[in-house]
Amino acid sequence: MALQLTSLNSVIDSLRHSRKLGEALRLILSHAFEPHHYSVYSKTLQLCTDLKSKRSGEMIHSRIITDGFPTSTSLNTRLIIFYSQIGEMGTAHKLFDRVSERSVVTWTALISGYSQNGNHEEALRVFSAMHGEGMKANQFTYGSALRACTRLLSLEWGKQIHGRVQKGRFVDNLFVQCALVDLHAKCGKMEDACNVFEAMETRDLASWNAIIGGYAAQGLSAKAISMFRLMLREGMAPDSFSFGSLLRASIGDNGSAKVRIVHGCIFQFGFGSNKFLSGSLVDAYVKSGSVACANQVYNNMQNKDVVSCTSLIKGYASEGSNCSAALQLFNEVQRNVAVDGMLLCSMFNICAKTASLSLGRQLHANALKYHNQHDVAIGNALIDMYSKSGVIEDAKHVFDEMEEKNIISWTSLITGYGKHGYGHEAVALYEKMEDEGVKPNDVTFLSLLFACSHSGLTTQGWEYVSNMVSKHNILPRAEHYSCLADLLARAGQCEEAYDLVRKIPTDLDASVLRAMLGACSTHGNMNLAQIVARRLFNLEPENPVNYVVLSGFISFSMSSAAVASQASFSMQSLSTDEPVVSVDWLHSNLREPDVKVLDASWYMPDEQRNPLQEYQVSHIPGALFFDIDGITDRTTDLPHMLPSEEAFAAAVSALGIENKDALVVYDGKGIFSAARVWWMFRVFGHDRIWVLDGGFLRWRASGFYVESSASIDAVLKANAASDAIEKVYQGQQVGPITFNTNFQPHLIWTLEQVRKNIEEQTHQHVDARSKARFDGVAPEPRKGLRSGHIPRSKCLPFPQMLDGSQTLLPAAELKKKFEQEGISVDSPVLTSCGTGVTACILALGLYRLGKTDVPVYDGSWTEWVMRSNPDILSSSQT
Repeated sequence: MALQLTSLNSVIDSLRHSRKLGEALRLILSHAFEPHHYSVYSKTLQLCTDLKSKRSGEMIHSRIITDGFPTSTSLNTRLIIFYSQIGEMGTAHKLFDRVSERSVVTWTALISGYSQNGNHEEALRVFSAMHGEGMKANQFTYGSALRACTRLLSLEWGKQIHGRVQKGRFVDNLFVQCALVDLHAKCGKMEDACNVFEAMETRDLASWNAIIGGYAAQGLSAKAISMFRLMLREGMAPDSFSFGSLLRASIGDNGSAKVRIVHGCIFQFGFGSNKFLSGSLVDAYVKSGSVACANQVYNNMQNKDVVSCTSLIKGYASEGSNCSAALQLFNEVQRNVAVDGMLLCSMFNICAKTASLSLGRQLHANALKYHNQHDVAIGNALIDMYSKSGVIEDAKHVFDEMEEKNIISWTSLITGYGKHGYGHEAVALYEKMEDEGVKPNDVTFLSLLFACSHSGLTTQGWEYVSNMVSKHNILPRAEHYSCLADLLARAGQCEEAYDLVRKIPTDLDASVLRAMLGACSTHGNMNLAQIVARRLFNLEPENPVNYVVLSGFISFSMSSAAVASQASFSMQSLSTDEPVVSVDWLHSNLREPDVKVLDASWYMPDEQRNPLQEYQVSHIPGALFFDIDGITDRTTDLPHMLPSEEAFAAAVSALGIENKDALVVYDGKGIFSAARVWWMFRVFGHDRIWVLDGGFLRWRASGFYVESSASIDAVLKANAASDAIEKVYQGQQVGPITFNTNFQPHLIWTLEQVRKNIEEQTHQHVDARSKARFDGVAPEPRKGLRSGHIPRSKCLPFPQMLDGSQTLLPAAELKKKFEQEGISVDSPVLTSCGTGVTACILALGLYRLGKTDVPVYDGSWTEWVMRSNPDILSSSQT
């Protein structure tokens, strides 16, 4: 029987290699086997797995059961692999659960199966369970788990697995290292990807492709091309994936020059007829603006596909003038391949852009003949085409005929109504949409506001913006503010419109300011017109259109040239009556010698972020780093308490700051920790300090330049400031001192003053923490610290000082926020929080209201809990 089994195994091996599953299956089913002959089944199951033959594999599984074979780990693992390969993960997991002694191969088979079938979360859960049972992973286990992390873009999971790899014996395994490179690259962490890549003793093509593809995906074309050249110099031959990444990296502002070079390399390395790369070349040429080259590549393709055709037609659409070529290409493709809905939608977009109504109607007929006339994507494209072609009735007809509609369908028709002046119809359609339970999105509201603006529906416009936030929880974008400002200006409400423009969180469209200028002229508001004109010229100083707009304003007390000369902000426009400055002001005055910018970013302990490291990677040009945790009192265990006058003067002098300087302080969250530094300087008598309204977030959103590396001098100054503090507290000599303090004790309160205020109530005590922490139902971010609140204090969470763009609210809204919590802005106020940071945001808001003498309890809740054996109150006690 041993010889018979050996011969049978040999025959099955031969049949497996020639992929003759049917003969192998008949051979097995015609023999009876002993329990120790499982190798025959194992080999045949491998063949079923290779060919993904569900029926044959299930027959083998049934034969194993009927023959009474024991459930060995090896055979069960082979069955798990088979069921995973055919997508039957439920059966695979049941088999796994029945295995009493699981090997690392068994665990890996299940993890890999879940990952290959797209259930990456379950793959990681199984990996975690394996680790919990003490089973050590092998290189294939790590590879499968890391692939799951990559598909999920889960860097958190990936870092945990990376940590386990570093502690084990697979730290130098090529397979594992390549998976780590791919993970970090696809998650956008190119520095980490490079660290792993550079540590590899041996690099295979997959690792090179991962690093090149990562750079290409991040838009770092120079880096991607440089790595590709290095790969060639090291003797590694590229494949189609290498060139695919290189093509993505070559698409940019330099036209098709780089794409042409890569195209030549593709031919040089013998990939000229590669179907995948031919399609990628068509797409790359189109995106680089060279539709003619894309057309040439497409014409040379032996096997044209609908994807490449769609890319080329999109290219024609972007040109907007070659409608006949697009139609000719469409007709050719239609004869050879099945036209899909995506291609038809691209054609409808061409017709919409070129107002080619006749062609659009022909294509519509084609869609009705060959495609599902109720297809949502096609219906949406038709609505858009008919709307842009001026036949809104046909757009409405298509909409009515659609059996299924999505938010794009409703929004497209609302947009069409708005652009053709049918504001009331747009409003009626929106109300019908809400009645049918369709949830609007931000684009819906933008279209609706446009319709209201061009139909004089001012009241409805305001209502929709209000509902957008309160009812649908959608934060307005710059476009919404701009549209609403235009709506108000057209209605003659110029002051309200400009107040709204001042709050726009991101890039402001100059067309809104030009529209406001016209409205100011029409309604006789010349004072506001001058302000708007200055902002317009600051935004677009070289645009001649602005001078044309201003030519109608000669009745001003100034000419357009005079307006232009006063357009830029000046140092004299700074006022200590206002605690914040705009990013526009800072951008205009960044080079002024007396303006110094401080990055005061600081984060809560549980955020685990390093503000100094982030500063060194990205900051406003010329900014210095102000370390809140470094420039602090070194004699206490309380966090970032105010240092002594001498220590503060030494640290600030080390940063190169002088009393004559105008300081602008910002942080990475909008307005958060910057307010603390603003308060610190005011405590020490320096009033020439302002918080950047909206902070670094607003600066970046405005498209202003960001420095991506810190100068050696800036880093040295940051370290010197911390060292100066330490020397002062150790009694050592420091100098020179360029900043002299003038301590203002009324701006800072101690524990004793807070205790006394509980009885005397000279000040209204306002806590900036969240209501949940204030009420004692949510934990404090600092471990071991109980939540609750100081007796007789009130809660006003600091985010209520800010709008959705993290800029300080106008005075009227700030006043309302305080009054809603029973806090009178006409009586003295004291602020506190967790550690004295966000309390300063309340002080900032009160400063805008004219209350410049608001004290901050420096130790705040942390000191109260740690020092006073307090009567801690929670919501249940009050």
